[in-house]
Amino acid sequence: MLQLRHLHTNIPAKLPSPTTTTGKASCLQTLSLVSPESCKKDVLAKACNLKKLSIRGQMAAFLEARGGISNLEELKCLEHLKLLNDALYMNKSLHIPPAFFRLVRTVKKLTLADTKFPWSEADRLGQLESLEVLKLKENAFMGDTWRPEVGGFSQLQVLWIERAELETWEASNLCFPILRQLVLISCDKLNAVPLELADIPNFHKMKLDHTSKVVKSAKDILERKISKNINFKFSMFPPETESKATQ
Repeated sequence: MLQLRHLHTNIPAKLPSPTTTTGKASCLQTLSLVSPESCKKDVLAKACNLKKLSIRGQMAAFLEARGGISNLEELKCLEHLKLLNDALYMNKSLHIPPAFFRLVRTVKKLTLADTKFPWSEADRLGQLESLEVLKLKENAFMGDTWRPEVGGFSQLQVLWIERAELETWEASNLCFPILRQLVLISCDKLNAVPLELADIPNFHKMKLDHTSKVVKSAKDILERKISKNINFKFSMFPPETESKATQ
């Protein structure tokens, strides 16, 4: 089993502790899915070569100061991390640990789902010095307003927000200095995309899917890019109807 490199399961696996903490580390590079309870210090120390880790289950205890999330520090090669909360039996609010950036400092791609963190804590993700892709799936954050601080998300290139209750998003080009791509899916309450994103030099692609309220602001960004002779790819679904033209 030490030679196994990739382990995928349809339901969260519950991993036993290793029979010995000495000897050669496993060659495991992908572990998906596992339960939060499996992320014990001795388990992750043995799987220290992991590059991809997906965790699914009830995250409340896992995210506490002395919870399993502190054991992620054992994974010095971790690049892709998914935290998928089982919200069905959720009976307390979840919070991003203040030391999260220190525990997963090598992570390049982070996916969150049903964690229901407050938007006010999103800047803690901005401290992740290696983060390039951030996917915020259904109810990753809760609340109607996001005002990210300037200076975070210094390496973020792809931002994906899906099924959020977000209504107001205020940000300058300095909040996501090298952002390349923005994807908004089923964010039907969001009123606008920050126009300042048009001033990000690398920003060249935006996709809207069932996020109709932001279309005008998205087109304003497109026009600003075009006025600067910048190639910008903009797509939306469903496409605009021609009903206005025929009225």
